[in-house]
Amino acid sequence: MRLHFLCFTLIFISACSSAAPAPTLMPGLAATVTPTRVETTLPAPSALPEASPSPSETSTQPSFSPGSDLATFLGETYPDGAVLKPGETFIKTWDVKNLGSTTWTKDYHLTLMTSGETLSSPAQIPFPASVAPAETAHLSVTLKAPQTPGKYTVVWALQNPQGQIFKVDGSDVWVSIQVCDSPTGCAASLPAGQSASAGSVSAVLQAFSPSAQSASASFCLTLPENSRNWGPEGIFLILDGRSVPFSTGGSLQPTGCFEFDFPVSQADIDSAGSIALSIGNVRLMGGPPNPQQRCEDVKPTLVAQRPGLDFTCSFSMAGYYTNLKLPAGMSAAEADQLITDAIEGAIYGPWVLTIR
Repeated sequence: MRLHFLCFTLIFISACSSAAPAPTLMPGLAATVTPTRVETTLPAPSALPEASPSPSETSTQPSFSPGSDLATFLGETYPDGAVLKPGETFIKTWDVKNLGSTTWTKDYHLTLMTSGETLSSPAQIPFPASVAPAETAHLSVTLKAPQTPGKYTVVWALQNPQGQIFKVDGSDVWVSIQVCDSPTGCAASLPAGQSASAGSVSAVLQAFSPSAQSASASFCLTLPENSRNWGPEGIFLILDGRSVPFSTGGSLQPTGCFEFDFPVSQADIDSAGSIALSIGNVRLMGGPPNPQQRCEDVKPTLVAQRPGLDFTCSFSMAGYYTNLKLPAGMSAAEADQLITDAIEGAIYGPWVLTIR
C-alpha cells in the first residue's frame, strides 16, 4: 500500500515518484490557460550565472491577513519569461479582482518582497484608485531591466493599511524576465504551441529552451475542479524514442502551468531528429483535502466493479486504507494503483507534445 503524494516545493526540486514561478513564455506564444500566481509559495526559475537572488530572499515579512481582503488574478503584461534588452524600461501591470468585502483604497499598496536586484522598483507602490468588491484593480510599476544578461525575478505582496499582506490566489505577485544583449543572446527556443488532449484535460506547450547542459520545457494543462490542487506525473522528454526523466521541475501556476528541466545538452538537442514532451497523467497534488471522506466516497464504486475487492478506509501517514482484500487475479500493487487513482482523481494520457 502506498500514499501517493506529488512533491513540488518552493524551489524547483528533484524529480519524485509522485506534482512551484514561472513558465518561460517566449514572445508571441499564447497560452490557452492564463498564467496566474502560484498556489502557496513562489518557486524561483533556474538562474543563469548572472541572475539575481531568488525571490525567496526577502527584505520584509509582513503578517498575513486572513480577513476580508481576498483577490484573484485576471491577467498581466510582460508574462513570465519575457525578453528585454539591457537597461530597457518597461511597465509591469497585474489585473487583480477584489473578491473580498472590503474596498481597496489608495492606502493599500504593493510591498517589495525581494532583496538584491529589484529592477529599480520602489519599496511600496500605492494602489492607483479605490477598488470596490467585485471590481478590478490595475496595479502597475515602472521597472528597468539590469545591464547584465540573465534571468531575474522580483516579488511583491499586496498589503492593506493595517500592514497585513493578503494573497492573490494563495500567493504574491511577481515579474520574471530574461535580459539578453542581442537577439540571439538568450537560449534559443524551438517552436511551441503544440497541444494534445485526453479526456477532460488538454496540454499546450508554452516553450522549450535548450542550454549548454540542460533543456527547459514549459506547458499548461486545463485541469478539472480547483486546478491549483492538480499536477502532472510521468513526465519525460523523448529524444529519438529515448525517454529522459526530468531532473527538476514543479508547479508554476494555480491554473495549471508547469516547467521542467531535463539533463540533456544543447548537442543532444541539435543531434536529435525528433523531440517530444510526454505527460503520463494528472492527479490531485498531495492528495484530496479530506482523504478519509474521499476514500469512503469512492469505495462503494470500486468494490461493486470488482467483486472480491475490499478495504477499510483509514487515512494515516502510512496510506489511505488498511485491511486490503484482493479479488482473484489482482495483485496488491494493482489494487493499490486502482484505489489510489480513484482517491486522487487520476486522469491518464499520455499527452505527447511534439517539439520537433
